[in-house]
Amino acid sequence: ILGVFLLMWDTLTIPLQVFDFGSFYSLFRTITMTVTIYWAMDIPLSLILGYYTAEGLLELRLHKTIKRYMRTWFWPDFTVLILDFICFFVLESDWFEGSQQKGAMSVRLARLMRMMRFVRLIRVRR
Repeated sequence: ILGVFLLMWDTLTIPLQVFDFGSFYSLFRTITMTVTIYWAMDIPLSLILGYYTAEGLLELRLHKTIKRYMRTWFWPDFTVLILDFICFFVLESDWFEGSQQKGAMSVRLARLMRMMRFVRLIRVRR
């Protein structure tokens, strides 16, 4: 249930990230990092959770669940998670300070990259 609420959070806030949050930035940053940590913990849990086969049987054997997750959702999940962490740390660092225009373009680019998190919405259909 928590995952569904976090997906809703992502759905509502990702498009808004192209705008300046002003005084709410600190709260938004904290919630966003918490959500990112949740998704980071979701990857190892997805490795060990069972799944239903095409025949409707629950598969709980660890080697089968790991193999299935690695073939299906691991790489999209991992890619989006890495992009989340990169965007978070780029936005938080002074790495792109220098020229104001270059910095503003970097912030907009990083925020748009975070929209890749919408890939997670596909997982709800599983």
